[in-house]
Amino acid sequence: MGRHECDGLGHNSGYGSLSTFTLQGWQECIQEARELKVLNLSGRPVASRIFPLPPTSLEHLILERCLLDFSSINVLPKLMSLNIKHCKVVIDLPSALVEMNALKEILIDGTDVEEINLPDNLMKRLKVLSACHCKKLRRIPNFLNSCCMQGLSFEGCAVILDLPNSMEKLQNLNQLDLSETMITQLNPSFGKLEKLEILRMRRSYLDEFPKAIEKTKVSRLHMNRTNYSNLEILEHADVLNVHILSDP
Repeated sequence: MGRHECDGLGHNSGYGSLSTFTLQGWQECIQEARELKVLNLSGRPVASRIFPLPPTSLEHLILERCLLDFSSINVLPKLMSLNIKHCKVVIDLPSALVEMNALKEILIDGTDVEEINLPDNLMKRLKVLSACHCKKLRRIPNFLNSCCMQGLSFEGCAVILDLPNSMEKLQNLNQLDLSETMITQLNPSFGKLEKLEILRMRRSYLDEFPKAIEKTKVSRLHMNRTNYSNLEILEHADVLNVHILSDP
C-alpha cells in the first residue's frame, strides 16, 4: 500500500472500515505503509491504539477529536506536524516530542492542556504553535530560544492575563492571535517584534490602543471598534492599515 497520503485507511486498504478495524489489521496495514507521508485519523476509534507506530517517512500526523493515550507515543524522526486538536483527554504534551528533531508545527487547539512545557531544543525548531480555546491554559510559555517561531495563536484562552517578557525574542514572528484573552496591555518590548505583520486581538480587554505596535511592521490589526474611540483609531490609521471589527 505505498500511498503517500492516507485519510482514514478505511476504504482502499483492504482491511475494512475503521469502525471494525482490528489491531492485527492495523499493524499489518501500517507496516506496509513505509513511505506514508500523511496519516489522518481524525475522529476514528482506532486512533486510541495506533501507538507505537513503526519508523516510517511520516511527516504529518492528524488526530483531531481522537481518544488517545499519549503515554505510548513513540519517536517519529521525520514528523514535521502534529495535530491533536480537540483531543479532550490530552492534559500534558507527550514527552516523545523532545526527540522529534524534524517537528515544526504543533496544533493543540481545544485540548485541556494547562501548561505548555517544551524543552529549549524543541522550542528552538518550532515555527507554528496553535493553542486556541485551551480553556485551562494558564500562561503563554517562555520563548527564550524560539528563534524560528513564525505563528502563534492563543485565541479563546480566557485565563491568560499577560505576555511573557521573552516575547521580544521572537524575531521571526509573523502572525500572533491574542483574541478573547484577558491580556490588558502590550509592554514596550512588544515593539521589538520586527517581522510581525498580522496581530489579532478581537474581543480583548486592552486598556488603551497598543502604541507599541507602531514600532513593528504590523499591516493588519484585528480588534473591536468598541474598544476605542473613533478619534483614537484615526490617530493611528496613518501608521497602520487597521482592520476594525464590530462586536458579534
